[in-house]
Amino acid sequence: MAKNDGSAAEGRRRGYLWVLVAVAVVGVLRLAVQVGRDGSDAAVWVIAVLVVALVVVVTVAVVLRRIGALARRVARRRPGAAVVPASAAAEMADVALALGASRRGISGQGGSVVAVAVLPDRLEVWVGKDDEPRWSVPRVQVASVHVASAVFGARHRDAVQVTVRSGAVVLAVVPAYRPMRSMAGSASRQDLERAVREISGAPAVAGG
Repeated sequence: MAKNDGSAAEGRRRGYLWVLVAVAVVGVLRLAVQVGRDGSDAAVWVIAVLVVALVVVVTVAVVLRRIGALARRVARRRPGAAVVPASAAAEMADVALALGASRRGISGQGGSVVAVAVLPDRLEVWVGKDDEPRWSVPRVQVASVHVASAVFGARHRDAVQVTVRSGAVVLAVVPAYRPMRSMAGSASRQDLERAVREISGAPAVAGG
């Protein structure tokens, strides 16, 4: 198994950040030129804001639906298993490559919809609209389940990582118990700890 140290994801994060900056600058300049040339008034800005808002609303609705649909599908396929809905960190694209699994539907920038099925003998990683797990990890190979920094878009975020005895990362996700937060790569400390407990198979802590 090839070891994933996160350097590829870090390189993509930096590239993505520069792309975002470039797109934002070009967009502002184009709008400014259009306003100056046509003598457009505030209506142009209002329309632009409404269009952006509509795109954001539609995107959020689609992602929320996909997160719920995948978690329900995995629960049906693996009755009795704990299912952790999540958004993939950017490192997951490298994990798939290292494991020889398909990268289809796994964004190199993070944010892809995934779910982790926690079974007595293995962990299964499900992606997007898959009807079968993309890859699985035997429990006997798991060395650690912990919270660590991971790349999500242009930023570093806390994520749940699973490493095996070789030191390779085989899972890096932001739990989506609260999907709206996970879409931005964010999760509360409580949700991160809950995901660590569920993925590691540890009993819940009273009051936790």
